[in-house]
Amino acid sequence: MNAFESYDVAVVGGGPVGAAAAIAFAHQGASVALLEADPRAARRFAGEWIHPPGVAVLEWLCKKELENTNPCRGTGFVIFGDDGGDPVRLPYASGNAMALEHERIVEVLREAAGGFKGVHYLSGHRVVSVQGRNLVVERKPGKIRHEIRAERVLGADGRSSIVRRCSGFEENSTPLSYMASAELRGVELPFEGMGHVVLGGPGPVLLYRIDAERIRACLDVPCQSLPAGAGAQFLWKSFGSVLPRQLRGSFRQALERGPVRWANNRFRPRTDFGVENIWLVGDAVGHVHPLTAIGLTVGLLDVACAARTTSLKEYAAERQSYVPELLANALYAVFSQKDKSALSMRRALLELLRGSESQRKCTMGILMGDAEGALDFARAFLRTAGGAAEARLSEVVAQGRWLAIPSALFDNARWLEWPSAAVLPRPFRDPWRRRSSPSSPWRKAVRIPLNGARPIKIEAFGRDSMIDPAWVRTPERMTALKNNSSSDWEWCERTLRDVSRTFSEPIRLLPEELGRALTLGYLLCRVADTIEDLPNLGREQRSEMFAVFLQVLEGRCSASELERYFQADSASPEMELACNVSTVLRVFDQQPEQFHGPTRRWVGEMTHGMRLYTERPTGPDGIIALYTLEDLERYCYFVAGTVGHLVTDLFVSHLGERSPSRLESELREHAEAFGIGLQLVNILKDVTDDFECNKSYIPRSLSAAQGLSLPDLFDPAHRRAAHAVVAPIFTRARAHLDRALTYTLAVPEKQDKLRLFCLLPLWMAVRTLMLARGNDDMFTPLRPVKISRQEVAQIIAECTRHARDDAVLRGRYARLWSEPHETFEAQRSVG
Repeated sequence: MNAFESYDVAVVGGGPVGAAAAIAFAHQGASVALLEADPRAARRFAGEWIHPPGVAVLEWLCKKELENTNPCRGTGFVIFGDDGGDPVRLPYASGNAMALEHERIVEVLREAAGGFKGVHYLSGHRVVSVQGRNLVVERKPGKIRHEIRAERVLGADGRSSIVRRCSGFEENSTPLSYMASAELRGVELPFEGMGHVVLGGPGPVLLYRIDAERIRACLDVPCQSLPAGAGAQFLWKSFGSVLPRQLRGSFRQALERGPVRWANNRFRPRTDFGVENIWLVGDAVGHVHPLTAIGLTVGLLDVACAARTTSLKEYAAERQSYVPELLANALYAVFSQKDKSALSMRRALLELLRGSESQRKCTMGILMGDAEGALDFARAFLRTAGGAAEARLSEVVAQGRWLAIPSALFDNARWLEWPSAAVLPRPFRDPWRRRSSPSSPWRKAVRIPLNGARPIKIEAFGRDSMIDPAWVRTPERMTALKNNSSSDWEWCERTLRDVSRTFSEPIRLLPEELGRALTLGYLLCRVADTIEDLPNLGREQRSEMFAVFLQVLEGRCSASELERYFQADSASPEMELACNVSTVLRVFDQQPEQFHGPTRRWVGEMTHGMRLYTERPTGPDGIIALYTLEDLERYCYFVAGTVGHLVTDLFVSHLGERSPSRLESELREHAEAFGIGLQLVNILKDVTDDFECNKSYIPRSLSAAQGLSLPDLFDPAHRRAAHAVVAPIFTRARAHLDRALTYTLAVPEKQDKLRLFCLLPLWMAVRTLMLARGNDDMFTPLRPVKISRQEVAQIIAECTRHARDDAVLRGRYARLWSEPHETFEAQRSVG
């Protein structure tokens, strides 16, 4: 392959939507480069049900190849409610859906694409950056880089699209839930030929046949309902009793047979379709919960529209798909939420669908992309909300709870957001749509009141919470903040030094504005740490504290609501910080808006993860432990990978226009690994400290593989086996730290302060890892694994001297892994 090739179209992403796009443009005689970074990604748990409009696109693209696969056909959906009523059948008005295993769909489309002379399928080619018509591509093996030029670039690379990031669009997706996949074999569905939605579990279940022998079961668990380490037993207890009776035995066998595959569900509104010659299709544009199974269909319709359209504006106008997005979000909210308002709404919706054929047709028409469905959707949802409110009020009145009437009305009022959004003219709704959430199309519009002296009630996390008017950004409030900001900031600086001298030193090296943003972000992270580490706290109370902290982060309740949980008389710096969250937030409130979003997002993500892991039960040995290496990686992502993303977002905001898309994409690619690598080092050096708190971040599976229990790690008789237990963690830490070096050197040489911020913890982590490996002190209480002050001073001097020299830094990094500590301390760095 030449160093430079030119095509009419470059399609990034070789999944079903990308392969379909290659075929669509090849039909028109275009030369197409179809780039796929990892062909094995097709084996993952992903979309398999395609509605009739999507099937029509596939039959246009590759009818012959499609027929040879003998796909399963679907005539519609059936809903099994949790209200004891009859199942609700929702047939298609015309045409049939098809269902086929995801990997097989990809195989068929890639095979069809390969039949066109103009399509060049480039497997193992990862796009590193996109700038206008030029793509920088990295080819395996050897990671050889070259450039491709294309008149049009099509981003079909999914939710984590590199094309989207390089186009400058913000990351505005929201976590929704986790979904487990199980294969049921040797049984019949209650309504063969239809997709089944079953309610009554933590979230809904979606069932459909993928071939003559197998049924796919997709089991949804909302983020807040998934306990850490959830597996087959959790799924059986949660869903076994709600499935149709004839499927339960096969479901249990599927869980016992395994493996259970998991996927993350997220929501992103379909508002960003591309810039100039760079267009997005499918999940790269936006995505909703897979309950309505519209993902693949929407992507295929995007492809068909993009292939016949020359104007990006025309393409975006045609493919906005707003009402199907609203319907998907509204249905998931109604079917998954457990509060009384949602239960009333669910019963009312099921009754409406059971009793109205026209409403069933309307619902399926919207799923099929009916552009005229907005008014019908609004009317139907208003009727449903009215019926739910009437039922709820009747219940309250029957119980004689007259004072609860206003609260009941308020709870049900939130459902009116969906029909109001559907009928609002596009120019008015578009600014809000970009920032909408899966639980509300108007999240930003109703979060905080603009004025008023009294607290007001808003719905948050399924319950009422009070909003303190102290958080309203009135002119008087902003003036008061400015007057107090100096002393508040000094307190934050002092507190940072008290809770983490290691982290405070690199922060002091940063430019002032960026240093402030990272100080405040770190202090908020430490508040989450404090909640995680509080001793003698019940699981429910800890979970409640995490929930309140999340509300505080989003401005949904006053910081004083959180501060009351902590003991103000404690001498701990961490406790003093937790008792003064309001001080941190006062300073945070004064920071530039560009730093607010990333801080709230990533501290919130960390908090959600910590909340999951603190719900883990104690084992028979009295230890709360991780289970596998993958479990360890997931934990490290939540507590440290999120910090890597936060730092990266703040770096990019600070650099502004000085941050080219190639730099930004490389930083984002390695940000998570940087954080995880540092956290793995901390875990290895703190093994004994954690054990004394009855915790273990050394996975049980690793100790079991060496025939040891977790307490055996600290028995001198098992030293050799204990080192073998932790060896895989050392290996993973090294791999992540290698990527951390790549991250650091991606920062422009002139930004030496930002580089130093990265270099110092990286160098110290490497030396700590070298000191810990094979060191019995790892497993000996009161003998901490810690590099000397002399070595720390030498690291600071060396990094400061060579921060702008990539070649020297690479050489010194390699030597860090090979030099014994006594040699390192004796040497002086050379220029």
